[in-house]
Formats: sequence, structure tokens, C-alpha cells
Amino acid sequence: MRFAGDAGFAGFAGNVGFAGFDVPVQRVKALAFNKAELLKVENLVKRYRNFTLNDVSLSVSEGEICGIIGSNGAGKTTLLKSIMGVIHTDGGDVWLYGKRAADDIIDFKARVGYIGDFEQAYPEMECTHIYRFAKNIYKEKWDDAKF
Repeated sequence: MRFAGDAGFAGFAGNVGFAGFDVPVQRVKALAFNKAELLKVENLVKRYRNFTLNDVSLSVSEGEICGIIGSNGAGKTTLLKSIMGVIHTDGGDVWLYGKRAADDIIDFKARVGYIGDFEQAYPEMECTHIYRFAKNIYKEKWDDAKF
């Protein structure tokens, strides 16, 4: 996707397939020239029984603001959870500042945050359960004093 009259914008679309047909998930970003590549996603795949996030690639440079745009069920949350390592993927790689996230997922999670669109803890969940859950995610980077 290219906006007429504005060479400073470009878009990327990956395909998300479910129930036998593909739906494009479009991503539009402002180009940042001479900036370091902050985040890179290459050929990310996540398969469910009735849904596939198929071969999604994107990159975000320092100073950019990026939005993932798509209809309900298109795979936006699945993409973000896959990038963050919250769910297991079936293929592809995620890079942060040129370092493969899977090589040091603890460092990656310590440097990148994710806030979903819904409350992530159950109302009946006690602080001690949230504490144990979060500590398990961040492992040796966890700081009890900060919690």
C-alpha cells in the first residue's frame, strides 16, 4: 500500500488464513531513514485448528510508531503474543536490535513490554499468584524489590 503523493509512507501485508481463505493484515508505518532496526519479524507462522497466522514479516526502526491493523479475528493479538514469546510459534524468527529473541528470551522480555487489550489477570487471582507467574516469565532478570 502506498499513499498517493507521500513517498514517506509504505505498508506491509502478511496473510492470515482461517476457514479456508486468506485475509490480509495490513501494517502501515512511516519510514525512518538512517535509524537502527529495532524489531524485525521474519516469516512468523502460528497454526491453530481453524486459523493460521501465515508467513508474517515486518520491521520497525528506532523512533517509528507502528500499528497492526485488521478486523476482529484477523490475528493481531496472535501476532503480538507470538512476537513476545507468550505463545509458541510454528515457524519464523523475531529479532531485537539484531539479536535473535529466542537466543535470550529472558533478556528480550526484560527489554520489551506487552499490554493486551483485556485484563491479563483474573479478578479472583491473588497477588502471590501474579508474583509467581511474572517471576517465572522473567526468571533471573526478576527483581523482588521492584515488585
